[in-house]
Amino acid sequence: MRTFLPGLLAGLWLFSSCSSDTTGDEPGDKQPDPGVATNYSIFLEENGTFSLQDISADALDIEALGTVEVNASAAPLFSGVEQSVFAILLPSANCGVDVLIYSPQTSTTHSILTGLEACTVDILGFAQSLQASYILYADEDPISITSRYTVRRISADGMDFTDIELPGRAIDLDISSGKLFVLAYLSEAETESALLEFNADLSGTPELHPVSTGGKLLTSLGTDRLLLGYEDAHQIYNSATMSLVDNILYQPGTEPGFTYERPLSDPSGNLLYYLFDDPQTPAKERIAAIYDSNRRTLVLYLVENFLSPDQREFQFDVGSVTAVGYDSENGLLIIGYARATSVNHGGLLRLKLEPEFQFLDQLDLPAVPRMIYTNR
Repeated sequence: MRTFLPGLLAGLWLFSSCSSDTTGDEPGDKQPDPGVATNYSIFLEENGTFSLQDISADALDIEALGTVEVNASAAPLFSGVEQSVFAILLPSANCGVDVLIYSPQTSTTHSILTGLEACTVDILGFAQSLQASYILYADEDPISITSRYTVRRISADGMDFTDIELPGRAIDLDISSGKLFVLAYLSEAETESALLEFNADLSGTPELHPVSTGGKLLTSLGTDRLLLGYEDAHQIYNSATMSLVDNILYQPGTEPGFTYERPLSDPSGNLLYYLFDDPQTPAKERIAAIYDSNRRTLVLYLVENFLSPDQREFQFDVGSVTAVGYDSENGLLIIGYARATSVNHGGLLRLKLEPEFQFLDQLDLPAVPRMIYTNR
């Protein structure tokens, strides 16, 4: 077992998962529990060609269903998810950007930059709700020739757009408790920053909640908590009342690293899952990670700790880890990877986390998984 920097500050431990060579079989005559039937949607890439793979699964079996081709000129810019609906921002022709809103076997696509000079727009953030898409973007004020920052709401049918200019440089945004929150500075001097709380339709005047400067990330935990991430700390707020729930400072070298890639949370908001960049390897190997906000622990799931050399190198041909998902219905971590000897193909590994950790199963994929979404 590989251990990472076992320092502790405010309860934050950083460590790797224990190894297991089990395959999920249960002893005796007791019938295994199939768990809950659910679906995964996997965003795939093969040589610049993109598709979505639907997968049927429960706690025992996994089966690939059909794929849907995705029209995009380059890799996705951002993604967002709420319940069983997820959305992806995809570059299109002439500097355009489309939002693909996807549920299993159904999808809609529409432009999000209507009415803007698309080639001058820099999209900084994205959030998705059941009713609308939201982007945070910067462009140039034609009069002052300075950058201005705006949040845009796009209705679910792609027909209605609402733009609200922000008071200073904006950093990130997300949905929580049915409201939109934007992390932004309050002036060009950037001496003050705040969370701006908007109604979901962007009507009225936003409420300002001052926060310390230097924030890098804003992400929802479940339905009613909001995480504000800094380089050396994070804070968790109750988004309904904006009361501070937790304030965690990191000891140097124990940073969980989710300010560099937005984590997703399980429905409870207690578990954040994402790809961790390993600082102990020159190439910063990416590792599937789960941060438990209740226990303040980070667990890294290294492939070599739960697969035998034969499984890793020959049976499953595991190369670099490229995506991570979490099946909350069945308590399973899902790891997507590129194949070592065929880099345009990939696979999924599923791990059972409770009550005992064990490797469950594997599925070959026709391309490399880049995003994994599970229905909730």
